[in-house]
Amino acid sequence: MTRNQRIAIELLGVIRKGTEIHVDYGCLDDMVSLWCYKNSDVNVVHIFNHTPEKQSICLFNECKAIIESQKSNAEITRNQKLAIKLMHEIKSGMDIVIRYDCYIDQAEFCHGFLSDQLDMIDIREYHINEQANNDFKKCLKIIEDVQKIGFGQPAFIF
Repeated sequence: MTRNQRIAIELLGVIRKGTEIHVDYGCLDDMVSLWCYKNSDVNVVHIFNHTPEKQSICLFNECKAIIESQKSNAEITRNQKLAIKLMHEIKSGMDIVIRYDCYIDQAEFCHGFLSDQLDMIDIREYHINEQANNDFKKCLKIIEDVQKIGFGQPAFIF
């Protein structure tokens, strides 16, 4: 697991539903981003794989300050937990992006930006548990297929 993947997991664990924040992590470029929307302003923090350690710590602390400024008393959600679980399964170099959007409580899984086949799976707040679990299993299947086929190659789920 990379430094940025660990940062993404930690940020996913502290953001809360109802805030206008989302965190995404792209395996291919090993980059974590925190997006915060307030009124018509957008605050974006990117931590790249080549960002020096000292600067990464400063950017991580900036992300945590942004999160604290919009702190919510909401509990961690099912979809947030699923995004964190997926984050633990992926490997650097995979053509996969995982995003969790607090405002709409949605976990997003995207694979295949480098191919003609783009797999996108959204686990939404209103999905019943069975549907959410089935979508989560589809994501795990894609990750498994990517590991078998090789990174950067398309994995088909249908």
